[in-house]
Amino acid sequence: MVIDSILVSGNNKTVDAIIKRELTFKPGDTIALKKLTSILSENKDNLLKTSLFNYVTITLANVRQNRGSFKIIVEERWYLWPELYFAHADRNLSNFIKSADWSRIKYGAGLTHYNFRGRKEKFGFLFISGFVNRYALTYRNFYLDKKLQHSLSAELFYDTPKKLVYDVEQNEELVLKAEDILIVKKEGYLDYNYRQNLYTSHNFRIGYLDYNISDTILSLNPDYLETGLVDAKFPTISYAFTWDKRNSVFYPTSGFHTLSRAKHVGLINNETNFWQFNQELSFYKQLFNFPLFIGTLNKAKLTTTDKRPLFMYDEIGYRDNLRGFEYYVVNGKYALMTFNTIKYRLFKTRIVELDYIPIPSINKVHFTPYLNIFFDAGYVGRDALYNRSDTNLLVDELLTGMGIGIDVVTYYDRVLSVYYSYNSINEGGFYISISSGY
Repeated sequence: MVIDSILVSGNNKTVDAIIKRELTFKPGDTIALKKLTSILSENKDNLLKTSLFNYVTITLANVRQNRGSFKIIVEERWYLWPELYFAHADRNLSNFIKSADWSRIKYGAGLTHYNFRGRKEKFGFLFISGFVNRYALTYRNFYLDKKLQHSLSAELFYDTPKKLVYDVEQNEELVLKAEDILIVKKEGYLDYNYRQNLYTSHNFRIGYLDYNISDTILSLNPDYLETGLVDAKFPTISYAFTWDKRNSVFYPTSGFHTLSRAKHVGLINNETNFWQFNQELSFYKQLFNFPLFIGTLNKAKLTTTDKRPLFMYDEIGYRDNLRGFEYYVVNGKYALMTFNTIKYRLFKTRIVELDYIPIPSINKVHFTPYLNIFFDAGYVGRDALYNRSDTNLLVDELLTGMGIGIDVVTYYDRVLSVYYSYNSINEGGFYISISSGY
């Protein structure tokens, strides 16, 4: 069939070009009708992966002989989200009520638009004052060309916390709380992204970090920054290559994905001067035409130095959690991890309409439950900095965790997980997590 046109509706805010650039076809193309089902499924997944729409429908229209059109109907999300922040710095609410010390209140507000100007640009700011001052400004996906292949992003952060992780012992973070500012953090990043095609992209980032710690932190951990320094500056530069053929970014059940990243931190004449390399490979597949799915995610990390500032460690327990080791962090020179899951979809996606909410982009909730069993494993090799402590016994050890759980995938890329895990240090327990693509 020859495609005469592509008709898009429902996009009250999103411009047509943002939608059409995710499609594998364009007007004038010829498609084989025997592949129609797979074509519709792939392009629906592509549009949902943008995180701009809750629902997408693609159908044929105006079919005459060997010609026809595609009709795309989207239901947009709510894009403008306020961020309100109000909390106290005491151990609990009772202490705050007893002390009535309003100087220990943290409060703030912000605003984030996830589809600014209808072009998938993300613009947001956040300001927190009171017991801690924090400022954040983000502008992502400013496109430089009509084909929407080249874009720039920028982020700025300024943070003065009075609570800080200053060291790790027994594979647990040591946290200090104080009345005075413990660290002043200034960070800035500029990204250039080149989307080569629908599934391949290249990212170049330059960053600058300026950290100033208090004498208290220096006395507790002289290696928090460069040895013996209370002030340090870290320029960074990185390159990342991504190839993503998954059906979903946040809860994939089919496809594959690879990410390769190289990052350099510091200057040649600084004590902090090293490379970091990251590699990710994942694969997902449905089995036997049943609602049964397998998935494996594998990661490798390598750093070319035996000593880094504490806040630059991110092996296990940070963004990457081995299930069963949620309460621990494991730092070192290199890390290998594998996450393996078999999922069974209990029933297909169901939709519940909340009639008492008058906003269409919010009042229709969808959810899909999956029962799963999993096996995770990881290994972190010790570096010179953490050889100084014999208490971090999870380094240089094969760590494993296995268990069973249930995931509920719902709208706005939320995944609620409840699971039981038993690990290789003979600990078992129930865990709850809520993940988000944002």
